[in-house]
Amino acid sequence: MLHESVALPGGTPVRVEVISVAAAERRQAQEPPGHSLNHHQNVMGTLTDLPADAAANHDHYLYGLPKK
Repeated sequence: MLHESVALPGGTPVRVEVISVAAAERRQAQEPPGHSLNHHQNVMGTLTDLPADAAANHDHYLYGLPKK
């Protein structure tokens, strides 16, 4: 089960890892809410040459999806 919806272009290679429910629950219990934001605080806001609509259209700039 994916934790969030993911739109991948056709042919995108993916890796599937099978884990037990108990291991998944342990993994979630070890990660405090907002952990990824806390982990990346040292680089947040450091990019200055992004397009004005980069936040709204990040999937376009990262993956080539249509702009919103």
